[in-house]
Formats: sequence, C-alpha cells, structure tokens
Amino acid sequence: MIIEDAFKDKQTLKCQNFDYTINSILSGFKKLGVSVLISPMRKNHNVKSFSCKSYIPELNFSASGKGTTEKQAKASALAELVERFSANLHFKYMYPDYQQINNELLLQFINGEHLPGYQFSHQDDLKNKVLIENLLRNNDFIFTEKQLSFLKNLDISKHWVNGYSLLTDKVIKVPLRLIQLINKSNGLAAGNRIEEAIVQASCETFERYCLVEIFKNKMITPTFDNATINDKIIRKIIKKYEKNNIRIFIKDFSLSNLFPVVAVVFINNNLKDINSLNYQFEYIRVNAGASFNLREAIIRCFTEKISGLDFATFKKGFTRIYENSLVRNLGAKIQINDSYYGLFRKMHFGGDKSFLCKGKVIPFNQSKETFNFFTEIEQIKEMCEKLKTDFIAVNLTHPVLQFPTVRIIIPGYSNILNFSNYGFNDLINEIKFGTTNSDLIQMYSRNNWLDDHKYQDSLEHSILSNYIQLGESKITTVSNELNSTKEGLLILASIYYNEKNFEKFKIVAKLISERFTGSLKKKYLYLFYLTRHYLKSNNEEMISLINKSYGELKGCEKFFHSKPMNNPFVTWCDKECEQGCKEKYLTSLNQVVESFFVNYKQNDEI
Repeated sequence: MIIEDAFKDKQTLKCQNFDYTINSILSGFKKLGVSVLISPMRKNHNVKSFSCKSYIPELNFSASGKGTTEKQAKASALAELVERFSANLHFKYMYPDYQQINNELLLQFINGEHLPGYQFSHQDDLKNKVLIENLLRNNDFIFTEKQLSFLKNLDISKHWVNGYSLLTDKVIKVPLRLIQLINKSNGLAAGNRIEEAIVQASCETFERYCLVEIFKNKMITPTFDNATINDKIIRKIIKKYEKNNIRIFIKDFSLSNLFPVVAVVFINNNLKDINSLNYQFEYIRVNAGASFNLREAIIRCFTEKISGLDFATFKKGFTRIYENSLVRNLGAKIQINDSYYGLFRKMHFGGDKSFLCKGKVIPFNQSKETFNFFTEIEQIKEMCEKLKTDFIAVNLTHPVLQFPTVRIIIPGYSNILNFSNYGFNDLINEIKFGTTNSDLIQMYSRNNWLDDHKYQDSLEHSILSNYIQLGESKITTVSNELNSTKEGLLILASIYYNEKNFEKFKIVAKLISERFTGSLKKKYLYLFYLTRHYLKSNNEEMISLINKSYGELKGCEKFFHSKPMNNPFVTWCDKECEQGCKEKYLTSLNQVVESFFVNYKQNDEI
C-alpha cells in the first residue's frame, strides 16, 4: 500500500471539492448499472445544518449524510453509501442463512474471497498475522485460554485476508469476518484518496474509544472556555443554542492530549419533568468528534446532533418510545445504563451524565492545523506506538467504483465489545444465532433459537434495552414496509407466544395494533402469520385472541400459507407474484456481487 502526500482543500478539508466527490461516486455507480437516488434535503438554517439520505432502490440500500452546506451533506451521504457498499456491510441482510447458501460466488463474497490474500486457515497455521487475542484485549471481560481456543476454531475466525501494517510497512493477515463482527462499522471510511479514508476511519475509532472510556470511568475532563474560541461559525452556533435555552459546554476528550477528540455537551433547560425518562435522556446530551482540525470536530458535533431537526423538536426532546406500555410493562428489569451501545449508535445514554458538566476550565488552543493527510497518518502512527498496538489498513476499494475505501484495525482499540458489555457467551450467541441486527428472514430459517430459552431471555433483554437506549429495536429489516421498531415488536410477540406468556403477548399485540397504521395495515397479518406458520402452530386460543385484536381487517388466505417476502424489496400484497420479482431481485444482487470479483487475482498482496 503506497501512502503519499495528500493535501487538503482548505475550504472542504478534503482532498477534493464536494462537486468532484459527488460526480465521482455517481459516475462509479452508473458504470455498475446501479441507480442511486438522493432524498429531499432536510435543513436547519439557524445553525447551517443539512442532512439527506442516499439509497439504491433495487437493493434497499441506504446511507445518511450531513454537513454545513447542501453539497457537503450530499457528498457525505454518497461517501457513506460507498463505504457500506464496498465493505459488504449491508449485504448480510440480503442473503439467506449462511449455512444454506447454494450460490458459490455469493458464499465466496461473504467470506471475503474477492479480497487480496484470502486464506481459510486456523490462526496457528499462519505467519505474519494479527493475533485474535490482541484484537480482544482491553475489554472489560477477559477471555480465558479455553474460550479463546474455542473462538479460534469457529468458522468465522478462519477467513483471513491481507491487511497492511502502516507501522511496519508489511502485509499482515487479518480475520476479516471476525473483525466485521466485533468492530461492526467502527473504523470504516471512504474518501477521495486512500490517505483521506485512513485518517477519517482512524479518527472515528479514536472518537468512540475516548467516548466509552470517559463514560465507563465517569472521567472529569477539562472544559474549554467558550470565550476563547475565536471561530465565528462556532460562536454563532453557540449563541443560537443559548437563545433557545440550551447551555453549551465544549469538552476536551483527548485523554490527556493523546487523541484529537473533543465533545459538545448540550444542557436542555427547556425540559422540566425530572422524573421522566425523556428528561433522563434529553436534559444532558453529548456528541463527540475527532479531527486534527479541532474546529472541524466541534462543528461536526453541532451538525450531527441537530441533523434533520429544528430547534422546536430539539428543545422538547424526542424520546417517545418510553412513554408507551412496552417499557412500562416489559422493561422494568432493564437498567437504562446497562450498556453503552446507545453512545456508539446515536450518542444516546440514559444513565448519569452530570460528570460531563464538571472539570477545570481551560483556554481553547488549536494546535497547528495540518493540511496534509500524510502528515496526520504519521501522527496516528506515533499514537499507536505509544499505545503499543498496530495500525492496520485493509483496502476495500470496489474495483469498478474506484472510490477509496478502507477498514482500519487498531488491535485492542477498534472493537466495540465494551460498548455492549459483551462477554464470551454474548459473542458466541451472536455467532450462533445472529443478533438483534439479524433479519427476521434469517431467524425464520433458524428455528433452533426457539428451543434455547437462555438465548430468548438474552434476545428479549437486548431488544428492550435497545428500545430504551435508542428508541428502536435495531432489528434490521429488508422490507420497505417494516422498520426496526415494528420488527422488534414482532420478535417479542413470537418469544412470548412461544413461552405461552399470553399476558406479555397481549401488551405487545396492543402496541402493534397502535403502531401499524395507514398503508401498513396488512402488516397486522404478519402477527397472524407468526403464530400459524413461523411458529408452526394452530393454537385456537391464540388465533382467537389475534382475530379479536384485528377483527376489522380482511386478508387473502393465500397470504397466510405462502412464504413471505419472496422479493423483500417490493410492497407486500395478498396475491401471488406474477412479475418475477424474486428472479429480478436475485439477478440484480448477483450482478452486484459479481462486480466485486472484477480483475480478481487470488493471493494478491495488497
């Protein structure tokens, strides 16, 4: 991997202007024969915050972007789309259960066989590799030798590809599928140049590491004196928030000047009911940012926090899921700060945050700005040497898109297990059954989870915890008609029905009837489907209960006996498909997968 000078545009702080980024990405997808659409722009002119989504309709593939201008938001959304697309981050929601895949090329794609240096091997049989035990170090949970040995023998730990150590300038093997599991999207980035992508991915890793360390240990960190921040844009934004009765603290999250990380703390004095969960989540909010240009990091904290919102919405808070009976009746045993996953996903945390308002006040001091990503990579290398860890880049750039994409791996610092309070059993359950991020179709193909009551307890806890922390279940759906809030309710319904816990089932059924409204009325029928087909039951008492709940609905009997979502990317209907939707979808998916193997050569070094 060749790393060279990569100078920044002083306006965009990227290697290219936003027009170049937008046109380059759209041109790449056009070469693939893939259409990309951009949603209408959401604007908050008060603080110059813009946000939008980019998406691929054929694959139900989307990404979000934000910025201080419309062009920046559009470029951001497209760059994230490339990142997720090139990294095979969303394709896992598009294929069936891993063990049941018959398409050989698709199987190779899932395993990463299109990437340079792919090998199927046990760690002990490889040279020049990153150790799995090093990937897992610095976790609150210490893995035993027996547990590590078990993990290394699993299939997921045997798919290795070439990474490149930026410290040693040597190729190093990395277990990519395992890293995808324990790091999630952490350390992924796309940029106009490979150097730009490396720095962006590294900064994201540092940002999240500092965030969880500070929250776990309730660290008292310095507060910058707002009066010493001379940037006109930042000062104007602060005044806008203060005018809306929201106090601003700008914090030093650098962990004693080790990382280029800052945070903005928002104190929302518009919220008065100190006993509500809305108050617990929304009165003190935080957003962290990392950049070698601290001004850029601070502005990003503001734009990300209010992205897609106006001040009226921001002022009143938007933690609404907590007001319904799901949490009141089912979530009593869930501690609102039992996990930091909400911080990872949305900078959202319901536990004690008062420590963020403490700390000595210091003047803001922007160290000399760099306008060369190569210089910043050299600084990151120095940080990793101090941390006694490696600095590894896996080049994931798509061969047709040719928009640089990388996964950065900093062993011991880039995995997110500490965000979720994960231990060994949690990790194995995720490998064995999938997570609450797994698709309902995959759970359908894995009925064995219905026989594992410990796993069901864990799944229930995870879904309820995510509702509390995030306002959604994080069940990922491939359907345009269902979102993760509703998917989570359906999973809970199936768990409670399976346990014959009809009291809890009725609570969830009522919520489903309240939430599935308008054009989604047919989705009521999915609950009926769960009880008769998914759970393979004809329990007359349960069917009577459902019929009573949804008595006004009418549906076609064919719906109940046909496999759902043959093509999950079109609206459900009561009629059997006459348009070849399944075949069209599979053709489109296979063409996309094939594109990753263009110019494929086994065992290329980098």
